[in-house]
Amino acid sequence: THTDGYGILSTGRFGGDVALQYQAGGKGLLLRPSLHATMQKDVLGVMDYALDAEVWQALGWGMNMTAALGHSWRDSELFQNDDRQNAYGRVGLKMDLSGSSNLELSYGFSTTEGPLASQFNFSQGPGMWTHLALAPGWRIDGGYSFSAVERGYDDNDADARRHDLTHRLHLASDWAISSTTGAEWHISAGYNYEQTMTDAPVTPPANHRALVNFALNF
Repeated sequence: THTDGYGILSTGRFGGDVALQYQAGGKGLLLRPSLHATMQKDVLGVMDYALDAEVWQALGWGMNMTAALGHSWRDSELFQNDDRQNAYGRVGLKMDLSGSSNLELSYGFSTTEGPLASQFNFSQGPGMWTHLALAPGWRIDGGYSFSAVERGYDDNDADARRHDLTHRLHLASDWAISSTTGAEWHISAGYNYEQTMTDAPVTPPANHRALVNFALNF
C-alpha cells in the first residue's frame, strides 16, 4: 500500500485467494477463487475476481492427463473501458519415456473481451514439449507451439477482424563434462524461433535467437 497526503489509504491493493484441493490416488481436483480490490485516492478503483480449476488423472503406463480452466473479471469503478473478461483452458497428456525423459502434448485456448471492440482477442492451438535425458549430465529440452489468433472488432463486424498464425520453436541443451583435473565444464545452448503470418497490413519478420554459454566450476 501507499499513503499520499492526508488519506488513510490513498492508493493500494488488497485481497487474496483460497486454494481448495482434493486428491485420492492418482487423481485430484484444485479450485482457486480469488478477489482483489485496488484503491485510488481513497476511492475503490478496480475489483478483480477470478476462479481457476485444475484436474488431473493418472492413466497408467506412465501417462497422466491434466486439464485446467479459468475465468477472471475486472470491474473498474472509475474507467469503464478498463473492464475486462479473460478466460483460458488447457488439456494435456504427459507420457514418461525411458529413464527420466518425458513428452507432453497439449491443446489450449485463451480469450479476452472488453467494452471496446479493439480489446477482443481469441487464441487457440496445440503444443508439444519434451525433456530428453540422453546421458548422465546431458539433457535436451524442446518445445513447439502453434497458435491461431483472432483480434479486434466485435461479432457485428467479425469480417474486419485480424487473423494471426504464429509458430514458436524452442530448443535447449545442457552438457556437464567432467575433466581429468576434477573441474567440471558446463556447456549450454539454446535456440528460439518465432514467425507470425497475418492479414494485417504489416507482417513482422521471423525472429531467431541463439545463445551458447560456457562455464567452468572449480
